[in-house]
Amino acid sequence: MSADPVSHLPPPAHEPTDARVAFILVVAGAVVAGILLCLLASAVLQRAGDFSRRPAGPETTFRHGAAEEGPMAADWREQEAAVRDHLGNYAWVDRAGGIVRIPLARAIELEAAAAGVPKGGTP
Repeated sequence: MSADPVSHLPPPAHEPTDARVAFILVVAGAVVAGILLCLLASAVLQRAGDFSRRPAGPETTFRHGAAEEGPMAADWREQEAAVRDHLGNYAWVDRAGGIVRIPLARAIELEAAAAGVPKGGTP
């Protein structure tokens, strides 16, 4: 028995050449052809869609005006009206407890007066 465990294996074989030039050229040509085919297909689709001649304007996107408005816009208007009402009007929060809601501008005036800031001035 030999001390070296790999001594009975044949020497490693090497490739006869590093790379085949013809194979590299064929693959490069296929890649270039694929890119050109994609560019050609996109040009055909662009012409077929006629996107450049007629831009999308309000007359084509909202044909029926407010009738095509989604529910989110209506909800947004409703929420904005509720916030304006809440910030700009007087209302009872707890009538039994004597808690009222006052407009934001009035609350700022009262807090400024309590802090000793003159009306229209800075602290």
